[in-house]
Order: sequence, then C-alpha cells, then structure tokens
Amino acid sequence: APFFGSTIEAVGNTKLLSGGGGKAYVEYGAGTRQKVASPWNSLAGNDISVWQMVAAETIGGSNQILWRNNNDRFLTTWNLDANWSWQSSSDAYDFYTPSAWDLETSFQVDANKDGILGVPFTTIETQGNTKLLSRGDDKAFVEYGAGTRQEISSPWNSPVGSDSSEWQMMAADAIAGGNQILWRNNTSSFLHLWNLDANWNWQSSSGSDGFNTPAAWDLETSFQVDATKDGITGVPFTTMEAQGNTKLLTRGDGMAFVERGDGTRQEISSPWNSPVGSDSSEWQMMAADAIAGGNQILWRNNTYDFLHLWNLDANWNWQSSSGADGFNTARAWELETTFQVDGNRDGRIGNPFT
Repeated sequence: APFFGSTIEAVGNTKLLSGGGGKAYVEYGAGTRQKVASPWNSLAGNDISVWQMVAAETIGGSNQILWRNNNDRFLTTWNLDANWSWQSSSDAYDFYTPSAWDLETSFQVDANKDGILGVPFTTIETQGNTKLLSRGDDKAFVEYGAGTRQEISSPWNSPVGSDSSEWQMMAADAIAGGNQILWRNNTSSFLHLWNLDANWNWQSSSGSDGFNTPAAWDLETSFQVDATKDGITGVPFTTMEAQGNTKLLTRGDGMAFVERGDGTRQEISSPWNSPVGSDSSEWQMMAADAIAGGNQILWRNNTYDFLHLWNLDANWNWQSSSGADGFNTARAWELETTFQVDGNRDGRIGNPFT
C-alpha cells in the first residue's frame, strides 16, 4: 500500500518515517514497515516539539531510536524489541558531551544540530595550561581547568587555519596572567600575537616577527611550540666561537652555521654534512673565519689529536681540505694563532714556548 508520510532519516540499515498524525514508523529489509509502539505513543515530533525522534537503527543486534529533547537540550535513546516495541530508555546526555557525540557517530546524524557529526573537536596544541582545539566547522576553542571549553571570539572570526591557509593558530596559553594566542602567517613567514581577556575575547594584537629572529624564538619558548617549523623550539643557535670577523654557531639539530659581521647566517655545506661535534665526537669544529680573503673552518680530531683545515668558497661551500697537524707542532700553534682559539686545549693560544 502507498505510504502517505515523510522520511525523517534514511542513513544506515533502517529508515525512520513519520506517518499520519505524527505516528512513527521504521522501514527495514526489503521495504518492510513497522509502527513504533511505545509508552509515549511515539510521535515523531519536530523542531518545535519538546520531544523529537531523530533516527532509528539496529545497532549491535538491538533496535534503537534516538531522541532529541529540544527544551532541555539533551539526547536519549530507546531500546526496542524485535517488533520495535519499547523496552527501556537510556540516560539523558547533554548536547556537547562525549556520550552525545558517540550517539551521533553511532546513528550517523547531526542530532544536536551544530553542523558536525560526532566528536567536533580536534586538538591542535596541548602544551602549558591551556589546550587549543579546532571544531569541525574550523572555529577555535580553548580548553582549560577541569575541561571547560570556550570559543575564541575575535575580529577575524578566529579560524584555526592550517599549513595551507594564510593565517594559522599555533598555540593558546595563559601567560603572566594574560590569555594569549600565537599565530603563524604562512604567506609572509612571521609570528603574530593576540592578547585576550578572561573570557578569551580579543583585546589587542602585536608583532610581525620574522621566523629567524630573537622575538620569534622567544615566542616559541613562551608557548613551547615549534611555531616556525624548523624542528627546534626556541633559540636554535648556540655560539661556539666568536673570535675574528665570523662567529661559528651550532643549531639545535647539530648543524653548523656561520654568522657574518652584518648578522646574516649561512649553513655550512660540506661533504661531511658539517656537524659541529663536541669533545666526545671524533670530529669537532673549533672556529670559522675569513682569512686572507678565503673562508676557512678549523677542525679538531679528538681521536688522533690533530688539527685540520677546510677551505670554503664565498657561500661557505667546501672546496678543499688540508693538514693533519699534531697538537704539539709548529703548524698547529700557527693555526691557533690565526683563528685565536686554543685548538689543542693546553690552556694556551699559539706557541706555548718562550
């Protein structure tokens, strides 16, 4: 017989239908329809009714109906027998709770009508006292205290963003008594800061700090995130040697850099992949300088106790190597004098004898 009604939900193995007078029906198998019998007379309901049927499904061998309470904003389920007669009801789950999101996932419907199916939040960052979350609609939220969540209100409508967007939220924290959001601009390669009030409403903005700047490294340290995505959190460089016209630096990943007089830095390219090394490594960089018009790196071999020299081009690319000069030799003392470092670590620079 023709069915004079409307389909409420058709996802999964069972359709939920509304017949005449709001009576509820399920349709399953090869089109079999069954009126839903219940102690509540099982009206299908709608958005303006207190109770509204949202979905019907056979889950784990059990027939179930998902209900939405529009007044008190919670979800609950009915468990029914093989003939879709009511057997029992579940607890009431507020819309924005894990149990409600699990029900949405099970029935594959947006039961709380927030535009998102299932768990709406993805964790972006968890360092410090506050988590930064992304909701399914790309809105940003913070989670703090005992799980309290707060949408971030801002003049930009606060999209969380991603690597492919121009603006990308990186971290949220309460720092020195103030709520702050760290942003990354992927187009122009700088970091930016929001200051927010106690309710995470935007108050002011500051900074356009280029990735490889002290201000950007300070922000990474404060938020404990690798915001520049160079694999290092905070200041990436440690000064190994600062004599002469060129500084020798080590980055957090062990790679070597030189810093020229104008502050520009250049990674050292070499056939050895140029690790800086340490006292416990076989090869250890000791100093870098532009000497007599040529760029040079002084090495110390800790296994065989000699000094070694690299000659590099104007861009600090390796060109040639020379020497295996034992520590207590005239040539080793000459290298110490040239680079003004104690290469053999005898407590003296240059010829130790008078």
